[in-house]
Amino acid sequence: MVAMKKCVAAGIKVRAATVLYPATMTKKNLKSVYRWLCENGIPEWELLRFYPVGRGIKLTKFTPSNSEYLKIMKFLRGLHGFTRIFFQHSLKILEGTIKCPAVVESIGILPNGIVIACAWAIDDNCRPYPSFRLGKLPVDDLDEVLEKAIKISEFCTKTNFCRTIAYIQKGNKREVK
Repeated sequence: MVAMKKCVAAGIKVRAATVLYPATMTKKNLKSVYRWLCENGIPEWELLRFYPVGRGIKLTKFTPSNSEYLKIMKFLRGLHGFTRIFFQHSLKILEGTIKCPAVVESIGILPNGIVIACAWAIDDNCRPYPSFRLGKLPVDDLDEVLEKAIKISEFCTKTNFCRTIAYIQKGNKREVK
């Protein structure tokens, strides 16, 4: 909060980000955060879906339901003030307003050179799920990596859901059984 205030004072554009999960999703908390952001000149606030990936896999039981996300999004859309509210792509997918942008709009390159289709498709060891791995640079030829990305993007543009969430849910169902 101190850093955000100092950045605003220095003329640096600031966007706050909050992960939505039960502890942060109370109306009282969200309204309080929004009020603080407005009062302190923070122009943008991005709300993120909680992904039970990486170290968060252990917290799967805290994942809000789709209906809980939709309900809180409706509440947040009712807040009006200086700060503009943005929702992460996977929240917009729940509303049916966009399709999964994995590979269609961007790819990711991790520090070790691994190229991935979605930044959220990470297992409990912080490695990309195999079906989201596109290659590794500079080992793999960039043209081959992009060809693989095109094949995945053809699938993504035909669906109206987040591939990462579908993959995680499929994995969680296997573990439960």
